Amino acid sequence: LDYKNIRGASGSAWPVREFDKNAPKPGFNWQGPEKAWASEAAEEGWITGKKPSQAKRGSLMILYNRAVKRTKVAFVRDVFNSTVVFEFVDPPYSRVVTARLTMDQLLEGSALGGYSFDSVILPERKKR
Repeated sequence: LDYKNIRGASGSAWPVREFDKNAPKPGFNWQGPEKAWASEAAEEGWITGKKPSQAKRGSLMILYNRAVKRTKVAFVRDVFNSTVVFEFVDPPYSRVVTARLTMDQLLEGSALGGYSFDSVILPERKKR
């Protein structure tokens, strides 16, 4: 299913729909390629981070595979101790996969088929 300006087939529409359920208004309001979403979101007033330890429940996590130059967008369900529980849509974009990785595993990339942590967009707006 498409959502806002995102094609459902990209796998990114589902995590964004989940993000919007708890994020303050206006919710997802940035554009551009998924790899640039954190910087685009920051320009639109969202709090972002460059470390897995900055992830919070309800965040969007951007994962990047340098070998194939592909981006995967995940929704953070929970964070406890040094573990992040997140969900993403797996090709052929029909099923939601739940993963549980430590901060170190997220940085390595070998635990998730070459995808490693790139950035996170918190469901929080910057104070104006």
